[in-house]
Amino acid sequence: MIVVTDNARVELKKLLSENSGESDALLRLTSNEEGQLGLILDREQPGDNVVEHEGTKVFAIEGDLAGHLNGVTLDVEETPDGPMLMLRQEGCGGGTCGGGSCGGKQQTCCGDEGKTCS
Repeated sequence: MIVVTDNARVELKKLLSENSGESDALLRLTSNEEGQLGLILDREQPGDNVVEHEGTKVFAIEGDLAGHLNGVTLDVEETPDGPMLMLRQEGCGGGTCGGGSCGGKQQTCCGDEGKTCS
């Protein structure tokens, strides 16, 4: 299962509040056909692993996808453009995957361990 840091929970809640006025919306980690990960606005589905921050559901990941992300941590890194959500894989030399701000659009992330992308 993916680990979501406290800083990432804060950033997820901020992104959610900036991009959705719906009380039952949350950000979902998805995977496309090429294995790239991204965030979309969605609603909780049966079987989801859900992360909360201060009593608000902010992040969901489908159970099967969560099982493939053992050793992965979602965190926030400060960049010149502001905070960016990053995925870190244990044991891959500190490689990161950038997600950027949500903006209501799916944000893609690299699927290659150790690669940095924006």
